[in-house]
Amino acid sequence: MDALKQEAADAATGGLIDSAVDKAAAAASPLMEKLKPVFEAAQMIFVKVEPYIEMAFVKGAEIYEKVEPYHPEELIGALVGFILCFYGGAFCTTIAAVEAFRMCGYSRTSKAFGVLMEQYRVAEAELKKDDHVDADGDGVADNLQRSTDQVVKRKIKIAFKTCDPEALSDGLQGIYAGLMAVVATLQLRFAQVLTLGASLGDGINRLAMQMVPSLQASVEPPYRKWIPQVLNYVCKTLGVFLAWMVQRVIFGFTTAMKGGQMLCRSTGAYLVRHEMVAPELIAMDSPTYHYVELAVCAIGFYAQFSRGFGLGWMAVPLFPISCFEWGLGMIVGEVA
Repeated sequence: MDALKQEAADAATGGLIDSAVDKAAAAASPLMEKLKPVFEAAQMIFVKVEPYIEMAFVKGAEIYEKVEPYHPEELIGALVGFILCFYGGAFCTTIAAVEAFRMCGYSRTSKAFGVLMEQYRVAEAELKKDDHVDADGDGVADNLQRSTDQVVKRKIKIAFKTCDPEALSDGLQGIYAGLMAVVATLQLRFAQVLTLGASLGDGINRLAMQMVPSLQASVEPPYRKWIPQVLNYVCKTLGVFLAWMVQRVIFGFTTAMKGGQMLCRSTGAYLVRHEMVAPELIAMDSPTYHYVELAVCAIGFYAQFSRGFGLGWMAVPLFPISCFEWGLGMIVGEVA
């Protein structure tokens, strides 16, 4: 009797899921039709770019094959240290987000991601089974005889029926909490810079107001009333700009110190591990080694400062990180 009740409950739940998926697909159809030109344009761009991507991948594989005996993967720490030391000031928001995530959201997010991965594996096993189902016995899997729309709907239904909704909810909430911790930290930094900028702008504006009479005398009478307001906005903008520059100087100094230490220690450990130098020549606790680290940090900060915390020729290889920095800055600015 209990088994029959359970089967009835499962059938009812399955019917609700099937209905919900069908309704969602029907509701999304108009939107997909509107987005069809976008998808077609994206496909056209991908078709044109794909040969170059494949060429770059093949070339990269050839280069990696040549340097593989030297274990370049062990120099990732040195590469990260180099970027931090010499270009860290250009990625204030990204590095702050990484640090905030590491301190506030990493443990919970990693646990939540593990839960989601477990649910994914459960659903993947059922989906693979479904790909081999041949209900009509004609020797061809049923999914190969269905349209793409039907296969997508069927897979969504199987995933919904297989996964545990509470586990999925906990996993998504964990990731959301980790991301919100990052956003809150970045908002605080953003607010601090704006507050400092507004304060600097007010101070500059008080000095600039002494110039109002002479500026008003240099323009026509109908426009004189605009001089104080325009001057106020210019001073506020200048204050925020100076605040961001101060923030970049502080951040550039911090990243140069941390990156220089990473660069020296990772490179030194690599050289000793592969017996390229004698261990006694790189004593990481010796005063001489600390002086070398300090010199590298100073060179890194000077390089950042002399470029105005820009990227120079490294703008091309670091373009993906620059895009992420810009997008993250836009998100934080919108939220703030």
